[in-house]
Amino acid sequence: MSQFDIPLFEQMSVKAVIDGMNIVRAYQLRDKTIGEASIKGADNTFLTVVDRECGEVLRAHIRDNFPSVRIIIEDVGASHEESVVTIYGDPIDGTLAFTIGLPTSTVILGAYDTKTKHVLACTIGEPASGRLWYTRSGQSYAATWDFTIRQFRNERQITVWQGALSDNAAVCLDLPQGFKRSGRQILTNEQAGKLLIELSAYRLLLPGSNGLHQAVLAQGNDKMAGAITSAIGGPQDVLGVQLVRNAGGAARAFRMTEDRNLLEVSPRAIEDYDILVVGNNQHTVDQLCGILASALNA
Repeated sequence: MSQFDIPLFEQMSVKAVIDGMNIVRAYQLRDKTIGEASIKGADNTFLTVVDRECGEVLRAHIRDNFPSVRIIIEDVGASHEESVVTIYGDPIDGTLAFTIGLPTSTVILGAYDTKTKHVLACTIGEPASGRLWYTRSGQSYAATWDFTIRQFRNERQITVWQGALSDNAAVCLDLPQGFKRSGRQILTNEQAGKLLIELSAYRLLLPGSNGLHQAVLAQGNDKMAGAITSAIGGPQDVLGVQLVRNAGGAARAFRMTEDRNLLEVSPRAIEDYDILVVGNNQHTVDQLCGILASALNA
């Protein structure tokens, strides 16, 4: 393990995400005007001025506390430090949901050890509600930030739901049409369609934010069973895998090979895969992976 100060990062990341949520929230409440969203050529996803504004806030917090650590903030850019640890951030995970007025977008910040291939710490915040999910000392926690009095409410340790995957259980899916990663289309339209059909056996939800999927799974509300992320724009989208694992959940991950087969890799190695499957237990994850494999045969 690196000499990276994990407790300091855990404290800093919560503060940074709260400040980032304040930026996003002002636009969600329409105190500020978003303007037109552009489409990024690399992955066919959306970008707004708010992504950059929030990203600069995250970067300022990191730079003040970890000046020698490499930083990669989506839509803001990467620094050039050479360090074992990389700090990843996503100013708005779920930009399209944010742009059209849905409240489900999140702000994500986490630290990743590139040598041990392990997420050291992660914080996810939901600006619309003030909800926060974060790691601390190997556990996962949730709380709500009250924007009015600027205090935390209902801070508690969280664990995943203990139920079984069934037709009454919820599964979240991230499957934006036409998504590409570095020019590669991960799922064809036919495969995406088959995946949707097969997952409709459960209570299928598409909230629009990978971070939110992972956070609410870790939170363990009744009937929340699992999630599939097939549109990973970068490692920042799957930092929440650590929240799930700390909360007692399970995960499997896959890289799409050049001949369009799934190669399983460690879900801890967030820089190495294209698809993440998380669940409240190993059996749920294995069931969802079976559905994914079936869809890829379309």
